[in-house]
Amino acid sequence: MASYRAIAAVTEVLRRRLSTSIRAELPDARVVAGRPDEGLGRDTGAVSVFLFGVTPRTGAIGNDLPARGPGGRPPHAPSMALDLHYLLSFTGEEQSLVSQRMLGLALASLQAAPVLSDAELGAAAAEGLPEAMELAQGPERVRLSITPQSSEDMSRLWSMVSHHPYQLSVVCTAGVVFIESG
Repeated sequence: MASYRAIAAVTEVLRRRLSTSIRAELPDARVVAGRPDEGLGRDTGAVSVFLFGVTPRTGAIGNDLPARGPGGRPPHAPSMALDLHYLLSFTGEEQSLVSQRMLGLALASLQAAPVLSDAELGAAAAEGLPEAMELAQGPERVRLSITPQSSEDMSRLWSMVSHHPYQLSVVCTAGVVFIESG
């Protein structure tokens, strides 16, 4: 079971994956964790990975209501199953279709490997995010998927997260992420 730091670990592993796949084709592109920024990578290309929402996952294999052991104490800390919702936004030079190329690379990366791998989690752990390895030991692996959005939903989302005009973007959900209390 992972600590509360698992949320940040998922964000960083997703950011690293997108950076690896996009920079293989567009070496000057940047992939950052944070709100979409109109000026970020306007010429060279940039991807913003922004966690905008978290929802509880009902029906996941979790320990949210622990049994009581001897003496009335829980045998383990209760856990919470979560889905993390990310806005992936793409900016780049429009004449060369940089933002569209980055979107295609990101989608291909998510389709090719929809589950965060041991290698990705281990690399993040080795580079200062030890909580990334906790994700590998959870009851379920973290799966990445694109979440369809209507134009109305996307408009509402953009009005909520940015004061900049709309940028090419998709919503990605990472789930299920288990965090334990205590």
